[in-house]
Parts: sequence; C-alpha cells; structure tokens
Amino acid sequence: MQYAHPLKRLAAWLIDALLLTLVGKALQLSLRPLFPPQGIAGERSYYHLVLLGTIVLISFLYFMLMNGSRRYRGTIGKMALGISVVNHGGHHIGFSQAIVRTLAGILSIIPLGAGFIMIAYNPQRRALHDLISDSWVINKPYYF
Repeated sequence: MQYAHPLKRLAAWLIDALLLTLVGKALQLSLRPLFPPQGIAGERSYYHLVLLGTIVLISFLYFMLMNGSRRYRGTIGKMALGISVVNHGGHHIGFSQAIVRTLAGILSIIPLGAGFIMIAYNPQRRALHDLISDSWVINKPYYF
C-alpha cells in the first residue's frame, strides 16, 4: 500500500470542509425563516442550536457514509485527490468501522489537533483516528 501524503490528506479535508460549509450556509438560509425574531434584540430562539446540531449531524453522516461506502471508499475530497480509506487488507472499511473512525476523529481534534499532527511522524502516515479505527488512507491504485 502506498500511504497518502499528509498534504494530500489536508487538501482533501479542505475540499470537504468547503463543501460542508456551502451545505451549512444553504441550511442557514433555509432554516432562518422558520425561527421568527423574538425579544428586544430580535434574537432567534433555538435557531443557532438547531442549526449547529443539524450541521454536526450532516457532517457526521457525510464522513461516515462516504468513508464506509464500498463504492466510494472516501469523501468527495479524497476521491478528487485519488486517495481512499481502507482496512488492513486494503478493502473498504465498512460502516461500523467508519462510525468508529468518524467518532475517533473528534479525539484527533481535541488536543490542539495533535491526532492529525501524528500523520507527519507515523511511518504509515496514520492519524490518531486511523489507529483507533484500524484504517489507512492510501493512494488509489489504478484498478480501483
């Protein structure tokens, strides 16, 4: 297996972040009319809470479904850059492993992104969430 370069993984994540930001903005614009202004300052009660919860849910489902898919084996950003998420045998990780990987991604973020910085120092270029979920991010072979 040829492990994906850390900068390639970062670029894939940036593509995914841009896509999810666009989805979040569209969601923000569509949810706003459902929450009329209230109070003196014109606050929208629960609007931000509902918006944040919905964006978190969509993001979780996006990463879990795309990375666990037998067809895609990675997010749109990963597909655009020719990398995929696989298990120790080089096969797709499946949805149960993708759930673990997505939840473990939170642990990679928490200590100031240290779980992601590990990629640069790990010989197999694995982040904390890759180690926890027993997955690898590799360059796609030509026969994928």
